[in-house]
Amino acid sequence: MKFKDFYIEVKRIQSEAERLISLDVIVDDTYLDYPIVREFNRYQEHLAYERMDSILIDDLKNIIDGVFPVNALKNYGIKYVGQLNDFNIYTIKTIPGIGEVTGRRVMVAYKQIFDSLVKDTSIRLESSASAYPLLKAIFHKRHYLKNKDEIIALNREIYNWSQFIENLLVDVKRYNNYFLWIFRRKEPQVKVLYDEMKLVDVRELVAEYNLYYKQEFSKEEVFKDFESHAADYYALLDSLDLIEVNEHEYISDDLVRKIESFKLDLTNLKVVPRGYQNFASKYILVQKNTLIGDEMGLGKTIEAIVALNHLYQKGHKRFLVICPLSVLVNWKREIEKWSELPTKIYHGNQREFNLDIWRNDGGVLLTTFDTAKYLVDKNISNLDMMVVDEAHYIKNPKAQRTKAVYILKKVSKYTVFMTGTPLENNVDEMIGLIKGLQDDVGSSLNNTLFVSNPDSFRQAASPVYLRRNRDDVLAELPELEIRELWVPFSEVEYKNYIQAVGEGNLMKMRRMAWTGLNRRESPKLDALLDLCDQAQEDDRKVLVFSYFKDVLYKIEDALGERAFGPITGQVSNQQRQELIDAFTQAPSGSVLISQIMAGGVGLNIQAASVVVICEPQYKPSTENQAISRAYRMGQVNNVLVYRLLTEDSIDERILELIYRKSNIFDKYAKDSYLAEVSESATNLSDDETLTKILEIEKEMHLSN
Repeated sequence: MKFKDFYIEVKRIQSEAERLISLDVIVDDTYLDYPIVREFNRYQEHLAYERMDSILIDDLKNIIDGVFPVNALKNYGIKYVGQLNDFNIYTIKTIPGIGEVTGRRVMVAYKQIFDSLVKDTSIRLESSASAYPLLKAIFHKRHYLKNKDEIIALNREIYNWSQFIENLLVDVKRYNNYFLWIFRRKEPQVKVLYDEMKLVDVRELVAEYNLYYKQEFSKEEVFKDFESHAADYYALLDSLDLIEVNEHEYISDDLVRKIESFKLDLTNLKVVPRGYQNFASKYILVQKNTLIGDEMGLGKTIEAIVALNHLYQKGHKRFLVICPLSVLVNWKREIEKWSELPTKIYHGNQREFNLDIWRNDGGVLLTTFDTAKYLVDKNISNLDMMVVDEAHYIKNPKAQRTKAVYILKKVSKYTVFMTGTPLENNVDEMIGLIKGLQDDVGSSLNNTLFVSNPDSFRQAASPVYLRRNRDDVLAELPELEIRELWVPFSEVEYKNYIQAVGEGNLMKMRRMAWTGLNRRESPKLDALLDLCDQAQEDDRKVLVFSYFKDVLYKIEDALGERAFGPITGQVSNQQRQELIDAFTQAPSGSVLISQIMAGGVGLNIQAASVVVICEPQYKPSTENQAISRAYRMGQVNNVLVYRLLTEDSIDERILELIYRKSNIFDKYAKDSYLAEVSESATNLSDDETLTKILEIEKEMHLSN
């Protein structure tokens, strides 16, 4: 071995050592939080500046004592407060008529308004140039979290190589000049060191580092990721306490402290829950028997999954989820998407086989209300948690499904009822749900308290019942605009309608506006196709809901290849999810059509931002649930809802009924956190209401 060769290797590994030292590895993911916080503050200030551009300079007078030089500012061309951004306490004095004292007062007032707007400005992310720096900072943390295991392994390998080379260099110091080499070159260690130096090659390591750390992403990639995973972006902001929410106004301070001090185990979760979702999960685990009534679209499923995962990490293994058949597959997919909890479905031909596996291995057993009754006879002696989704399905205490759920509750350590509309029919049924969970709390509630003092009612129910509305916790949600689109009957449709009125057939009357053979003979169909065409031009997708299958088939035929579906009660859960997945990946202008009772509950379809309801429904909650398929957490576009309505028809009468019920719902759900759609409050039962509608229509259309 020649000294020259040995010396070259020494210089080479010194260079390799320098390359490793220069690699800026992330040893803690909080390192990536600082750019997010910095860009969040900058974006919030940018939004505040935009708002100042619309505030008239006269408004500064309201917060300045003494003389205010408004005319001097206006004469200089300053009409809006935002224009003062170009000045400071020194340059403001250059404006004629403004001295040092008044100039200072003007700029102090300007700063007060700016600070107030920054504090008051809610962040709503969007794919825009101004939001891009913040989106990019969040994107980089998402990239890190997505590849965290690989990056940690890479960091470990970089560290190990660094230590190896550092120790190697210490050893070779004894031979790194010619004279030392002459006297020690024959020592066995020289050959060993030389062989070890030849092994040093960090090129692949550096290439892997560049893949994870230095990879550049285009603006288009960042925007696409945001639009596909908007809820995750807001969740990251929420985890850094950058988003303020009003999530527990009516819970006692002692209970809030108890809940907030509870330590959640988030191990193996594949989602960053929002702060309000973490609160709900803790609430479930602290209170043990609870009714989660969060408004549709807030992520109740994730709240339950986080609670289930916590118990699973603590050694609890047997969980049961009972839900409508229409969302059974969706529940399985959500659990597998957001956690590593094993799942089995107790439904269909394989249910007994899956039950045996679940008994032995544990995990989450998913079943429907109709099949839950069979579990009662399976000698299930204990459950660690039972989740009942769409719990208003068990509001009738005499129903077999209700009896089965409460029998299973007796062997469950934790029970969670979940529904966005728990008071769909009356307060007594709501109280019944609460009483079934915690008898002492339910026994303290009554109709009189609800009507006379709803605030006291919700406070008394708060140990069991947690409800938050979108406005409370999702300030970032885009606008929801509901429009009524009125059209006349065509001549042929009106003849059909008169015949249906004469027959006294209400269901037939509701769909006669769709009986024209084509869009020229059906104004509703023509309006729908126009809306779909406009949605395509606006780069949007559409959800279309109708109660009637024959209406959906007519729409499907008219739309042709643009149509996905229809989703009906006959479509299996698997097929339903496959349709939604295909629709999500489809281009703009695509239309998913569904029966409102089949696709309006429990499904997430944020890919659509236009919702069309083909005829008014009897219950406002039916329409609200359908709208919430699109208007929910993760939606980044403003949502347009169109009610297609026919003039001088049953549509008008049903709409009056919806408004009457919705006013009651708003009073107790939006303002008091207690959802109530009380039909008794209208002084008419459903049958009486429908009979009255028919009488009005006969008088209007048959009296001549």
